[in-house]
Amino acid sequence: MTGAPEDHSSGRKILLVEDDEDTCEALAQLLRRPGHEVITAYMVAEALRIAQAGGLDLIILDNWFKVGSGVELCRKIREFDAETPILFYSAAAYYTDVEEGLRAGADEYIVKPDFEEFQQTLTRLLNTRRKG
Repeated sequence: MTGAPEDHSSGRKILLVEDDEDTCEALAQLLRRPGHEVITAYMVAEALRIAQAGGLDLIILDNWFKVGSGVELCRKIREFDAETPILFYSAAAYYTDVEEGLRAGADEYIVKPDFEEFQQTLTRLLNTRRKG
């Protein structure tokens, strides 16, 4: 296909952190289709351990968890990893939710269920390096 933008996102390692297991597994299946390796976590502490191990190309966070929050998790990750892009994909849609997520160090914050914007943002983040 001539003239199509080159997509370097296939085969990337993604951490998907979502406490609703059905939602997590559905998103993971969609993310695996283009060949990504998807590691899932349902709890903040579990996600933090995985993130600390490193080697990730992208981290996708929900904002609400039974114990802890995505914002807290994002801040903790940024203490040891300033490079890996972080994308919030959450139903927490208030302006303050979005602002808190971005101030915590996330690169983008997409409100569910906007899956088209989620996919576009995901591809962009996987194809560019975090600045700063």
